[in-house]
Amino acid sequence: MANGTARVMDFQDIGTMGNHLHLLSNDRRHLRIQAFRTVTGFSPSEMARTLEVHRPRVYREELLLEKTLKKRIVMLVWATDLAYDLLGKDSQKATLWLMAPNAAFGADSPFEVILRGDGNHVVDFLLERSGLKAGAAF
Repeated sequence: MANGTARVMDFQDIGTMGNHLHLLSNDRRHLRIQAFRTVTGFSPSEMARTLEVHRPRVYREELLLEKTLKKRIVMLVWATDLAYDLLGKDSQKATLWLMAPNAAFGADSPFEVILRGDGNHVVDFLLERSGLKAGAAF
């Protein structure tokens, strides 16, 4: 990370993620539906809308991460791993932080920011706070 910019996570990095909230399957190719519901508190209809999939797919145990969805979910898992580490390795705190509105993101939750495709902003924010990326003084 020379020059203070975070690199974009490559898909080969997916195997090295901690997956602390257990959102991904063991093979890292599927989203675990029940874990996603637990983290978000979403109903099946809300999940289908958010993930942009047909509703019957969210009743399965796992959802295959196709290209478009994979980018957003990988960023989500990366951000939740960073938040988990920053918040004392506490899954509950990481989940609450992820879903709560945040002034740093224009009152949107980090989750909303990530799922709309702006996950780099959230990851950069977390990398700065963890000291893994140079950032503004506090």
